[in-house]
Amino acid sequence: MKMSNRRKKLIATAIAVMCLAVVALSGPGRAALSKVWSSLTSGDPVATTVQAGGDIEQRARLRHGWNAGVVNSVVRGTMTRYDREGNKTSEAGITLYRRYPDRVRIELEQGGQTIVMGFDDTQAWRSGRASLSEEEARDIRAFLRVWPERLFVGRARGASYREVGRRFEQFKPESPWQDAVKLSPPVEMEQAEMEDRIGAVPAPGQVGDRRRVMYYVEKTNHTIQSVRWLEPDDPRREVSGGRGPMTDVRIEFGDWRMVEGVLWPFEVVRWSGGRVEYRIVLSEVKMNQTLGDTIFQNTNR
Repeated sequence: MKMSNRRKKLIATAIAVMCLAVVALSGPGRAALSKVWSSLTSGDPVATTVQAGGDIEQRARLRHGWNAGVVNSVVRGTMTRYDREGNKTSEAGITLYRRYPDRVRIELEQGGQTIVMGFDDTQAWRSGRASLSEEEARDIRAFLRVWPERLFVGRARGASYREVGRRFEQFKPESPWQDAVKLSPPVEMEQAEMEDRIGAVPAPGQVGDRRRVMYYVEKTNHTIQSVRWLEPDDPRREVSGGRGPMTDVRIEFGDWRMVEGVLWPFEVVRWSGGRVEYRIVLSEVKMNQTLGDTIFQNTNR
């Protein structure tokens, strides 16, 4: 059907008015109207344009398939530790039980023995031990922080969040099992920082566990590639003000696989001070298992 001259004039007038409005509006108003203009010219509905947006964390959450229906997870695999020179020092079977946000149980099986430890949302513990040093307790809690979904879980409960621009990863560093790899072209990452607190806010005079954690999200596919934070060398303090010696900690994720609609890294590597500390290679991931409170508590002191 041919369009009448009168209808053509009406459309041209409407377009002209919209263009003038875009120029006259403030920044937010102009952005909103630009979405409408884009939908009119492309033929896509406005709702689709809005849903495709969101901030870095929201895009990553959509990509990872993470949702509030995931309340716990159980992962199994092998954990290999390395010394500062990159030599393997131990290898153990590992099972981690997590109930989000802040409960974890770790079982390490090596040489026919099983070491069990965890954090019950209040206190870190190790089976057969009446007490732990502050450093031991911190290292147990840290198992909660070395997974990509920590970003989604933390922000969902109101953690402070901000975006700090982009960076380019130009190489993968050398590791005990892989030479350094130059990335060509460099991989563009978006950076999102979250203030991550494990456990309750401490009482005056007590030590808490709070870190400013940076998440590096690949710009093209919105996958969390790595996590980074500064760890105080003194376990008796939090990160606040940047005072005192600290060690750079970095977690690298790899071997991504989809499990029941959720994207999981089947390889997790923790770097400390520029050296590999341990590598976890998973063999199994399960979600929403029956996990009672007692599994996260020390019932064998």
